Amino acid sequence: MIISRPTNATEVEELRWYLHYDTVNVYIANHKWHILVKGRCIYLNKKNLCDIYEKRSRKCREHKSTECERHGVYHDVLLKTPEDLDNFLSTEKAKRAKRARNARRKRATER
Repeated sequence: MIISRPTNATEVEELRWYLHYDTVNVYIANHKWHILVKGRCIYLNKKNLCDIYEKRSRKCREHKSTECERHGVYHDVLLKTPEDLDNFLSTEKAKRAKRARNARRKRATER
């Protein structure tokens, strides 16, 4: 499920809390943030078929098996723990700071 990129401390703390659970991961694919809740749908029968297929939710109808996180590499970044999130955000902050410094230097040399 797509989620917003955390933009403040409250949102980061909420994601950190989700990542305390071993059934939840956050991943980034094509610059979009997603939350992945791992588990088996309660409506799948022993043959892996949906028992409520005709009455399934809109989300299920729209979900394509090619988008299924169970098949192949589906992420650019996978965050499994609060520490993974903290490390990723720290690295991204350092990259942004470096880009800003380089842009300032470039502008200064163009004057």
